[in-house]
Amino acid sequence: MCVQIKLGTSEILSIIGALSGVGSVVFNIFQWYSQKPKIAVSAAIMRPLIGDSLGDEVICVEILNARPRPVQVSFLYFTTCFMQKEGKMWVRNAGLPKILHEAEGVQAQIPIEVLNGKKLDDIFVNDALGNVWKVSSKEIEAINNKLYAKG
Repeated sequence: MCVQIKLGTSEILSIIGALSGVGSVVFNIFQWYSQKPKIAVSAAIMRPLIGDSLGDEVICVEILNARPRPVQVSFLYFTTCFMQKEGKMWVRNAGLPKILHEAEGVQAQIPIEVLNGKKLDDIFVNDALGNVWKVSSKEIEAINNKLYAKG
């Protein structure tokens, strides 16, 4: 038994409309997902150049907007291995809060003395939407190795 389906112009156009509507929804979901905020946070020990001479070593934290949509970076803080009960150490005068546009970044410095000889556990950045971004554990390990390899 063979069933024949006759499709007129209006049926064909309605199928095309439905398919293009579904395609549009999928495209909008993809665009929404790719526009979500993403911040790249990295850190390393550096000696800043002050005039013609090198300053004391600091932990330099670079915060970069990795997506096209602007994002407001609100806070920068860190924890040490012994601070679980004490809480977080907020970094002041880091140029925050700041709105970062596409591929724009900001740098902050953490003086090594504020660690008080304790190993660095994590460095975090908060954005205005409540997202928390952190420095990779490899970079934290490299900072701790450099700090405590000196003696």
